[in-house]
Amino acid sequence: MGNKKTTIKDISKIANCTAATVSMVMNNRPGISKKTCERVRRIAADLDYQPNMVARNLVSNKSKSIGLIINNFSDHFFAYLAEGVEKEARKRGYTIFICSIDSDLSLEEMYADMLVAKGVDGMVLSTVCSDSTYFEKLDRIGLPYVFVNRKSYHPDFAGKVNYVVLDNFEAGYKAVQHLYRLGHDRIGIITGTLRSSANIERTEGAKKAMVDNGLKVQSGTVINCDNCYNKAYEFAEKLIRMKESVTAVFAEDDTMALAAREAILRNGLQIPEDMALIGFDDTRMSSLAGIELTTIREKEKGMGQMGVNLLIDKIENKFPDAINQVTLKSKLIIRKSCGYSKTGYVR
Repeated sequence: MGNKKTTIKDISKIANCTAATVSMVMNNRPGISKKTCERVRRIAADLDYQPNMVARNLVSNKSKSIGLIINNFSDHFFAYLAEGVEKEARKRGYTIFICSIDSDLSLEEMYADMLVAKGVDGMVLSTVCSDSTYFEKLDRIGLPYVFVNRKSYHPDFAGKVNYVVLDNFEAGYKAVQHLYRLGHDRIGIITGTLRSSANIERTEGAKKAMVDNGLKVQSGTVINCDNCYNKAYEFAEKLIRMKESVTAVFAEDDTMALAAREAILRNGLQIPEDMALIGFDDTRMSSLAGIELTTIREKEKGMGQMGVNLLIDKIENKFPDAINQVTLKSKLIIRKSCGYSKTGYVR
């Protein structure tokens, strides 16, 4: 048989105090002298005491766990986002259940139901579609949640849900404005899934920049590639083979930008001399020597940290009536793929 597990009663006998006192010390409750706290904690450490989390959760009616739904771990954005959520949650004493939908949006509701059944205290939702409503169930049962990275456009939830997102319209505008100022009039746009508020707004911002600068959005130069490498590669090849080929490409994530880069180079063209290229996310690979991709930087970890803090504050009822809707700014990171280092701005 294994060794008997140390209990609060065992500690109280050696410390010569009540079990209630030990419990208050281990749960950081006020009202116990510093000397007693130090003695109890020393004895607990000597006996290798491990608190019974199940019993503690039954008493508090809290699991100290949070659900996180992401797209997939192979997408650098979501990997960094998950890292930020997990680290910040751990600091505040919470564990994370991470569910990856692997680009299958039909799994969102299934995972949300599963996390509810697991007894999580709240959820961070990063893959929600612009028209999604499955989180109505969470409202009905009173489970806190926060949107991170994306939000719903459903009118029933406007102004009622906490979220942390990027100013994607401004970011898309910034990318195309940069290409225009470098002298490009024919610009292709490789969009992510247009069920995502992030991609919808990036595309709207990019198109607005073209209109504001007197450029036409040419037929066949803007296409939804669903944040898919293979689709982006195929579309980039179509852009290259057009009668009036584009001279610059804006891809709405770095993965699709790298697919476009591969298509451009495999077709014997040079970057940026024959075709300029801008991505989005500023993943680690984008900065590698030889790639040096101009891109839009967003702070995925910071977004995750901010989102989970809003959620935990809600769980712990710190600001019960507060609705926090945070929109963060992006930054244009200029590297060699856009041609700025060769020509600077000509407009």
